[in-house]
Amino acid sequence: MANSEARESKLSDSQLSRLKGLASNATTNAAATLEAMIGHSVTIDTFEVAELEIDAAQAMLGNPEDPIAGIYLIFDGDITGHMVLTFGLETALRLVDMLMLEELGTTTEIDELSRSALGEVGNQTGSAFLNSVADTLHKDIRISPPAVIIDMAAAVLNSVVAQVSIDSDTVFMVDTAFKIGGTKAPGMFFFIPDSASLDEMSGVLD
Repeated sequence: MANSEARESKLSDSQLSRLKGLASNATTNAAATLEAMIGHSVTIDTFEVAELEIDAAQAMLGNPEDPIAGIYLIFDGDITGHMVLTFGLETALRLVDMLMLEELGTTTEIDELSRSALGEVGNQTGSAFLNSVADTLHKDIRISPPAVIIDMAAAVLNSVVAQVSIDSDTVFMVDTAFKIGGTKAPGMFFFIPDSASLDEMSGVLD
């Protein structure tokens, strides 16, 4: 967080609060869609939205050598950028069990079926968030199919940073917790608009 405070913030406190409201609305909508898909109670809580530099965002993932699961999406249209939903590997395995209505501990590796389940979580969460942003900004935004990346924490976010650092040095981190049937799976959602899109957003989020 110190890195984000050492430079001028792109969004004011009130604009970050507005963005948190969009994220909360989006996660509520995503939870409703996932609940309808699996026929089981789903909630997604949003605890915090923080503006960070890319290096600080990487540090939020903890030990760079720890394995994590990342669901990566690209968005374009009137505004463009990248999104990544991340879970620790053990959390991702637990989340797959929850989505597949299996006993916790059943899933021990991320196979193609697991990737599909995690990809759908990222797709629903990312789509709901972008829909909220698009409705607020009155913009047309399209989202790519999700790509599921299983690797060390440093490698997962570095693979995204390599593509976005030229366009933006600002990351918005949304601290979330998925709950399915009373079992929690904490995660982090990173929203990375390019510089021009961020400027446009800042003029609308007041």
